[in-house]
Amino acid sequence: MTDPASVAERAAHPSVRARGSIAPSWLTALLEPFAVAFEGSPARVRADALEMAAVVLIVAVGAALRFWGLGAVGLHGDEKTMALPTMHLVHFGTPLFPSGLHYVRGIGQLYLMAGSIEAFGPSAWSFRLPSALCGCLLILLTYLAGRRFLSRPWNLAFTASVALLPSFIEDAQTARMYVFLVTSIAGYVGLLFHWERTGRDAWLAAAALVLVIGIQFHELAIFAALLLFYPGLLRADVRRLIAGLTAFVGVTLCFFLISRWVSDSYPSLATLPGVPDVVAGPQAAALVPHPGLVWLVPIAVILAAIGFSIARALSPGALGTVAAALLALVPLAQLLYAYHVAFILAVAGLVAAARSRGGHAGRGAAVATDRGRFTSRLIILALISAATLTAQLVELARTGVPLRERLGLLLGWPSVWPFFAISAYSRIAVLATAAGAALALWRLARRQAIPDFFLFLALGVWIPLLMIGLFKWNIPPRYAAAQIFPLLLGGFAAAQWLWQTAARASLPRAAAATAFAVLAVGPMSFAHTLGAGYADHPDHLGAARFIRSQHLGPKDIVIAEDVIMQTYYLGHVDYWLIGNVIASQFVYRHDGRYEDIYTNDPIITSASELERLISKRDRGAIYIIGSGEQQEDGRAYARGPSLERFMTSSPLLNVVYVGRDGLTKVWKISAPSTPTPAPARTAD
Repeated sequence: MTDPASVAERAAHPSVRARGSIAPSWLTALLEPFAVAFEGSPARVRADALEMAAVVLIVAVGAALRFWGLGAVGLHGDEKTMALPTMHLVHFGTPLFPSGLHYVRGIGQLYLMAGSIEAFGPSAWSFRLPSALCGCLLILLTYLAGRRFLSRPWNLAFTASVALLPSFIEDAQTARMYVFLVTSIAGYVGLLFHWERTGRDAWLAAAALVLVIGIQFHELAIFAALLLFYPGLLRADVRRLIAGLTAFVGVTLCFFLISRWVSDSYPSLATLPGVPDVVAGPQAAALVPHPGLVWLVPIAVILAAIGFSIARALSPGALGTVAAALLALVPLAQLLYAYHVAFILAVAGLVAAARSRGGHAGRGAAVATDRGRFTSRLIILALISAATLTAQLVELARTGVPLRERLGLLLGWPSVWPFFAISAYSRIAVLATAAGAALALWRLARRQAIPDFFLFLALGVWIPLLMIGLFKWNIPPRYAAAQIFPLLLGGFAAAQWLWQTAARASLPRAAAATAFAVLAVGPMSFAHTLGAGYADHPDHLGAARFIRSQHLGPKDIVIAEDVIMQTYYLGHVDYWLIGNVIASQFVYRHDGRYEDIYTNDPIITSASELERLISKRDRGAIYIIGSGEQQEDGRAYARGPSLERFMTSSPLLNVVYVGRDGLTKVWKISAPSTPTPAPARTAD
């Protein structure tokens, strides 16, 4: 009698497509050569009691780490933009800022935080409680999703790394939406795998719904939508591909509706005088001498000649034609200063060429002749590429562009810097996927199948990061948060595959998985996370408490560098002190003046504006609350040159408070004809 489990395993193999499909045969014929390039991951056995006990222990440890010191420091960073509308939601039922702005970004999280405030009262702990609970859920979802590619020891190591990863612990202790974004992606991936395994479209609908929920938390979740095509492409199953396409269209439509809803809630920003244009990419991008239209025809002729010459040296067929076309486009990518694109084209062309030659290995001497002709064509192409690079470097050197700018210019668009940004989460995962990709390319060139997780990485990480690179030259790591979970899962899968391929005899499986998890977490970073406090977080709360202790009079003036945070803690401030470059991203014209879109506080962007305020004779004391945020350069960029000079050298400023972080300060300018204030007081 046939074992039902073995039947299910065979049906789940990528090379097996659904029987009885009504899909056009030509479409299936196009998909099958792609699908056979991938081999299925081994099926997982049912979890035993020992494995489940290990999962419970990992979740418990992860929960303890997320609740440890959850309310030890005051609100910081972008928590301020969640706190103010949450409190308005608690008191009045709508998520509004003091300016009246209706805040709908991550609105689901606002309601969760409002419920926590209602239950436990307003505190940093209450604001962060939903994030901590969501971080615990992420650990469990990690284990469930990891079973798709990972054996038991490797999946437990993967789950433990997510529980201990410093970035995930920090996100879970922050009242911000990134932990919800990553958790939504993990749930979406797990549901997608369940749809792949069962074929029931209800699971696809559930996966799409979870992804839309993730988009509601943060619009960057849309870059995970390409994974909807994963089951159909992997199995050469047209029905699943169409179902995935339908879900993709629905998710994309929801994304545009949510994005429009969020953008419509914001007022039109004002253009401040003297604000320079934001340059996307290297500052010297305008110096790139791209070929003009008059050169397009001769360039096209040359590329066609190169492609025809290479194609003649390859075996006839579709692969040979594709290889020749890819390699012929390499010089064009160079001319457009897109050397990363040229590299991708060259690698893809060489792999296709190798597979083309491998398919005709029985032609004896003719094959050797073709190989020699192909090698000579490659040498000519390499000489053309080298000459192009040399000419470009010489041209750029004449412009006096710094070396770093030149390297940036040679990378063009789409930007590859998002790949470096995401490595901040786990460099070892990036290295493992890179090493695995190199081995996979070698196997593809030899007409061998590669593991299916590489298609998962392509759709879930590599292509989305290139898409992000089309919009932004460089990004903070959090902007790649939708790709970090697929990257970690793919990184562990790649490490497991590399261990099975190269080092299986020298290192036991459990030891290899544990060692990789330790490297993924980073012991030094983990230890630093455990001791996090005001040494690592700005003391906005301490500065606000000091201001309250001064019992301000009706003529006293409060100016804040972090206007939203101090508005939350103090209820109201009078001015926002900020440079015009940053202010231009958050101000609008209101009542005839430039005001912050969140608080309606007027802005002070220069020393002359601040001096005019100081010169008023009918004012009281002026308190300037500094910020411990953006201290990489002592807040010089945030303030701008004019305010930076005043804040660091003016004799009118007297430091009267230094926060527990050593960076957050309060300056006092006494009221006219009043004694000089007492020396600075340092927080306990």
